[in-house]
Amino acid sequence: MSVKTENAELVTILACISLCRLNLLA
Repeated sequence: MSVKTENAELVTILACISLCRLNLLA
């Protein structure tokens, strides 16, 4: 459970970072 939760958090963080980069580029 903890591993899945950590992975989900990492995916969410990476998604936020990617969106921020796209916003900066756009």
